[in-house]
Amino acid sequence: MDLYNLISEAGRYCIRFYKKNDNLLYKSDKKIPSCVVNGIKDYEDQILRILNRFEGHSVSLCPLSYNQQSMWFSYFLNPDSTSYNVAIPIHITDKLDITTTLSTIQAMVNRFDQLRTIFDLPGENYNIPVQLILDEVKTDIIIIDSYSADNSQTIDSLHAFYKKPFNINSAPSFRVLIQSNSSTDHYILFVFHHIIIDAFSVGIFLKNFEMFFLKQINPQNNCNSYSDFVFLQQEYIKNHGEKDLSFFKNNLSNGTYSIPVNNNNNTCSSNGATTYFNIEPPVIDGIRNLAKTLSVTPFSIYLAAFQLVQIYLSGIYTAPLGVVNHGRTAQNIGTFGNFINPLPLHSVRNKNFTIKDHIKSTFLELLDLQDHSMYPFSLLVEKLSPDRNGSSYSFFDELFNMNSMKQLGTGADFLYSTDGARKLTFCGLNASPVQLNQQEGQFRLTMELLEYADKITGILKFRTDCFNTDTISEIINRYQTFLLKIPESLALNIETFFNHDLLKQTKKSEIPQMRIVVASTFTSEPLNQTFKFWSSKLSIELQDLYAPYNQLFHQLNDPSSELLTNNGINVITIRIEDFCNYYYDQSFDHDLVTKNTDEFIELIERFYQIKKVKTIIIFCPISYGLRTRQDIVDFISTRENHVKSRLNLNSSVICITSVELLTFYNNQYDYEPASGIIGHVPYTEAFYTILGTIIVRTITGFQKPPCKLIIVDCDNTLWSGVAGEDTIENISIPPSMKFIQNFLKSKKDAGVLLGICSKNNEIDTLEIFKKHPEMILSINDFSFRRINWEIKSKNISDMLKEASLSTSGVFFIDDSPSECAEVMANCPGVTVIQLPSDINLREPFLKHFWPLDNSKVTNEDHQRHYLYMQERRRNRFKESTSSFSDFINGLNLSISIRKATFDNIARISRLSFRTNQFTLGITRYTEEQICTLMHNSDFFIVDVTDRFGSYGTVGVIQITVKNNEFSVDTFLLSCRALGRGVEHRMASFTGNHAEHLGFQNVSVSIAVTDKNVPLRSFFYDFATDYLNSKGESFLHFKIPSPVLKTVRFDPDRKISGEFTKQHSVQKQNSYIIDNSIYLEIATKYSDPKNLICSIYPNYCKQEFNIVQLQSAINLDDIKNIIGGIFSCTLDTGNVNHDDNFFDIGGKSILIPSLISQINKALHINLSILDIFQYPTIISLSEYICRKVTDTSGIQL
Repeated sequence: MDLYNLISEAGRYCIRFYKKNDNLLYKSDKKIPSCVVNGIKDYEDQILRILNRFEGHSVSLCPLSYNQQSMWFSYFLNPDSTSYNVAIPIHITDKLDITTTLSTIQAMVNRFDQLRTIFDLPGENYNIPVQLILDEVKTDIIIIDSYSADNSQTIDSLHAFYKKPFNINSAPSFRVLIQSNSSTDHYILFVFHHIIIDAFSVGIFLKNFEMFFLKQINPQNNCNSYSDFVFLQQEYIKNHGEKDLSFFKNNLSNGTYSIPVNNNNNTCSSNGATTYFNIEPPVIDGIRNLAKTLSVTPFSIYLAAFQLVQIYLSGIYTAPLGVVNHGRTAQNIGTFGNFINPLPLHSVRNKNFTIKDHIKSTFLELLDLQDHSMYPFSLLVEKLSPDRNGSSYSFFDELFNMNSMKQLGTGADFLYSTDGARKLTFCGLNASPVQLNQQEGQFRLTMELLEYADKITGILKFRTDCFNTDTISEIINRYQTFLLKIPESLALNIETFFNHDLLKQTKKSEIPQMRIVVASTFTSEPLNQTFKFWSSKLSIELQDLYAPYNQLFHQLNDPSSELLTNNGINVITIRIEDFCNYYYDQSFDHDLVTKNTDEFIELIERFYQIKKVKTIIIFCPISYGLRTRQDIVDFISTRENHVKSRLNLNSSVICITSVELLTFYNNQYDYEPASGIIGHVPYTEAFYTILGTIIVRTITGFQKPPCKLIIVDCDNTLWSGVAGEDTIENISIPPSMKFIQNFLKSKKDAGVLLGICSKNNEIDTLEIFKKHPEMILSINDFSFRRINWEIKSKNISDMLKEASLSTSGVFFIDDSPSECAEVMANCPGVTVIQLPSDINLREPFLKHFWPLDNSKVTNEDHQRHYLYMQERRRNRFKESTSSFSDFINGLNLSISIRKATFDNIARISRLSFRTNQFTLGITRYTEEQICTLMHNSDFFIVDVTDRFGSYGTVGVIQITVKNNEFSVDTFLLSCRALGRGVEHRMASFTGNHAEHLGFQNVSVSIAVTDKNVPLRSFFYDFATDYLNSKGESFLHFKIPSPVLKTVRFDPDRKISGEFTKQHSVQKQNSYIIDNSIYLEIATKYSDPKNLICSIYPNYCKQEFNIVQLQSAINLDDIKNIIGGIFSCTLDTGNVNHDDNFFDIGGKSILIPSLISQINKALHINLSILDIFQYPTIISLSEYICRKVTDTSGIQL
């Protein structure tokens, strides 16, 4: 008998070893066979060496189960990994007895032997681990009293404790953190290594913990030992192993095919992330009905749908997948330990399989697999030894599992909960789960479905080095779509099913889609009507989702929240008094507002370190009561500006203060105190209309190129009068024209270049700029001037040539219809703005011409005017030198190339939109696209300075390594740095970088446009011999790295490339703004009343008479007034007096507005309950009559 056999027998007979006076002793409740006794004598020294590690303790020895063997192997390969840590975080909001908690923890350790187990080799010369089960241990418990910790600090503390690695070969795989922030605010965090626990065991642990805590179980009562399972497993293999192994040999296909990963080298680490999604009740009902119709299980349909996702994304009709057997029998249903056994399911399909056949086949395959589900997966790997490349798991890369709350019990509430605000009880105390975003490390991707009584939550765990967020979103979207379509597509074959789905998706995608998540400190659902209006008007699809009101901090703390899982646009609306729960006559808590605004900043900044999502933060007006307190008004303004100054540093965040918000429409009718009390809907419909419009306006700014240059006329535009004809004394600057000058000044300060294009004598025009006392703009504010008698289109073209700008993002403003028409005809692509003839309408017109907005201003934007001024000084210096070489040498150029960070994203995006001449093609990258590309590509930015100042960031190189190829996907340089050797340094850097990474060649693909001639000439000059392929619209170079790295700039040599016109294509259209819709907005919808009435037609049709109710009341008058209010609130036509409010479209969200209008019109005080009790016009009118009669006057 060898040592391993002895350990196995010692475990089978439950032998406990201990040492006394250096002698080995042992005991057991079972009769020990003589062969085992002899074996103990033979290996006495080895057993004593084990006992020496645990002085004073008895130790039981047992082999590992096959489930544990695979976990131990993963630990052995990477002992510092925390991917297999399992956490149960619980937030107790009640008084917690710490003494009872500690004694209960110890009772759990005494009860479950896996909590006292160490996993190690039995000696130096042995390589198979064993279980060392101690009779008692001192549990690793940390108690923290942190009464000053805020929520984010607490979460950080819990996460740090969870992320600490276990030493499973020297200490038990269980530890506990108890953190108390106050007498009724406690956090308990249980952390286990996966080697001792599975999802079922979480429920077993918590159930037993509660029963011990509440003294419902005698602490002396023991439960089954996990060792019993080890020997049941061995017995099963002995009796059924050969048959099961034969089954798997015959049913596993060669190789594994998985969803393609997003990284370059196809290898993945164990870093993980989790995304949650929901399967809606109608879909669940459809799957249940289909399962009954086909006589299959719902699980088989959910699994079949995921197999279709695999096939769709991989393009291979073999779906290798792992499914989970929970590994428990009636003998160990209540045993604590790791029983989970993943099993390979290889389903071979072809494109002609119908969806019905596919589901049926999956169901039958599951039935066959069930008969062999107890065969350990790790043993299967050992026996069949499939090839592993270090990046994939044996037999499959994706795992599918489905659990129910009923099966998992209490454990699911804390292990899987996606709602950190969900109210639960634990040990009879008020409790809630805590989101720690636990990792998945074993498989590339795991899809888990958690079935509740009325819903199913999807949990998608994935390795972040394998999949980016776009791929994860596509997997979820495809899965949800397939589940929805399967019941109606049974007769379609798989190929047709895919194509049919794609066709519908393509048609839908022709309308731009934007997903908006709105989180607010007040009720925000009334924005929906405005979003619908602008969706139709702008031909975009706004998919709006509203987080529960006043759950803002929960949304920012919960990784599974609507806000943090959104890949579209986040909108956060805040009434800052809500940060202290201010309510009318209560005192205003300055300290709490300060604390919560600072925490809000920290949460936003922490989120954007992980994920870049466009976010609009809008502060809304405070209530009337607070506006009378100037000290509070000033304090709130200071806090709002503090938030804005901090968060505006992030390129993805736009912050609008309440003062800025009200200037959009000079809005005076914002606050609605009555509905604010009733339903936390503090604003009028008018205000929600304006707020929603500002949100949509800001969102559209994300989708267009930036405003780069505004060219403006002078006479009757900047001033009233004509230069040269009117004296300076007769030139006036009325308020509307002062507004235009201030408007242009603000644009210039925000990085927009200004130009003058005026038909005048230049001397006369400059005289006005210099001498008129009311001029706001100076001539130095304009980077470009064309003051002459040429036609304006020619002057504008000359300006664009001087500025090296395309027409995209260029605007021309004039009051003359003929001049506007001429520019429009001869400068296509320039956005022409004809000012209204009524000068009093010009201010609202310009304020509401949305294309002039720039969503975000970078540091380079602020410096743009001065950069062009520097360029003029360079040009003057160039004219003073005798040769181009002297000019270049005299500049003292300094070129820096460095790897880009997330802070550079906004500038990279700007350059991609602005650069046309020295670029590989016509690709324009939004900031979101660059964020995504950074996961798979390296971006490098180029900064240049010379004796005249900094050029700023002027160049970008994007390098992608994929399929063993080094590719340059972006190579662009601003024209203001072109021709000075910067491009040569960029090429040399790229060649050096490729050689450093071990690549001999660099691939460069160029899309041929009429504008990027300079770039093509540059590459032709040194790489003509390496032109790999070409066509009418593309060139592809494959340049040796040693050639590219030796590219040098010679200022005395002109480029002599072989560019010919055959490489040119027709002129590319610039981004052209649909001017008609924005002119309509600037004219019609700059008046807030027109805007509100367009969205709520009945809002302006119905004027309610204010009625002073007396004891004698006319019922018909009240019915007519209430009928009009019903019609206005529901935005519908006439309403019958016996129509039920809720039957004709009324919703609870509308009740506050309804009550507010009735109370105003009739000078009474209705409540929400009144509408529910009297939902028709006639019943409510009669109730009001009785109410007034009973009180003999107005009820206060």
